[in-house]
Amino acid sequence: MLVKKSGQEIIRDAMNLIAENTPITNLNSGSIARSIVEATAGEYENLYEFAEAVLHNGYLSRADEEHLLYFGELFNYPRRIEVVIDPETGDRIEQLITLDTYRYELSKQVTAAVSSNEEALRLAILPISGVQSIVGKEYTHGTGSFSFIITTLYGFDAEAVKVDVENAIQEKKGFGVRPEVVLPADIPLEMQLQIIFKESTPQKDSIRYKIQSGLMNYFGNFKTDQDFIYNDFVKEVMDMDENIVDFKLNYFYLNDMPALLTNHTVLEEERIRPRLIDVL
Repeated sequence: MLVKKSGQEIIRDAMNLIAENTPITNLNSGSIARSIVEATAGEYENLYEFAEAVLHNGYLSRADEEHLLYFGELFNYPRRIEVVIDPETGDRIEQLITLDTYRYELSKQVTAAVSSNEEALRLAILPISGVQSIVGKEYTHGTGSFSFIITTLYGFDAEAVKVDVENAIQEKKGFGVRPEVVLPADIPLEMQLQIIFKESTPQKDSIRYKIQSGLMNYFGNFKTDQDFIYNDFVKEVMDMDENIVDFKLNYFYLNDMPALLTNHTVLEEERIRPRLIDVL
């Protein structure tokens, strides 16, 4: 563990060591011993700062953005760009992957480089536009087979993304391996909300539209096997606008069946997807 010291702390500790371990007694300002210590203290302080920077950024788990890019150069794996859907306009936009995602992908580069295993396939799939997450299963059709369950981002054509994933796996898989790419079973969600506003709230229709589009995006980006948590849903609605006092659900359907206003669990290969959200 590195304990960083300031210039004054370095001088103080040095004076104490000289007094305790040498016959030198004149340590006042202007003395030769003190002048030497003061002249070198700044250099030692710089060394502490350098050591602290190396200790902090020399580990993949703690490196900042600049030093993560250096790790990327080392592994010949630059920070990639992903395509996402703007929830407000519906347009596709390009943006750099998050630092946490880049950190994870870098951490798997050594494994991916030495074998054509699950990690290598994951890293081949993740850069594909529209891929949100991947769940892998071994031996789904016997020895030498595996399946990937692909969750797509909201707004992308799931079947088109599936084809892209299948092509990427064919290029990367090992000889004799039988891959399968499947999409999760969709559980359609339908609901109608009645919003209660503060008195004299302006532009209520605009707020209703914001709630409707926000909830479509919220449920649209649910991952495979992500449960419906009622309190999270309520918080999502109430945080949409400060003019919302309360709301009630006129109807709520999951998988084409009336559903209770409570938590709902989905299976590992299922995903909740919004079909209709009406806001009054």
